[in-house]
Amino acid sequence: MKNIKLDEVRPGMVLARDVKGRFGRGLLLAGNVVTEKHVKIFKSWGITELIIEKNPVSDEVELKKPAHPQYARIEARARELFKFNDIKHPAVRELFQISLDRKVEFQTPRES
Repeated sequence: MKNIKLDEVRPGMVLARDVKGRFGRGLLLAGNVVTEKHVKIFKSWGITELIIEKNPVSDEVELKKPAHPQYARIEARARELFKFNDIKHPAVRELFQISLDRKVEFQTPRES
């Protein structure tokens, strides 16, 4: 379980505790998957933090790692370029993976 600010909540996260309004009105039960619509509702009710279960998008993003002699250097450079982005976000993670794949592809010597 992790207590996170509403601005950091991403669709797909799972609630660990019920979300209640100021006067105890239930808004969403624990175990539900948060959607973008839920986030908007929480903002309108003045909810500022949620307690979520371990995020399904792990803190260490699992990436496909091709066999390439300089892969570590290529990945380090890509992480540097993406350092101001939320690599855990599905769209950003996909763009990161695509950029890695292309960089590795162009760095791989071609057989004639």
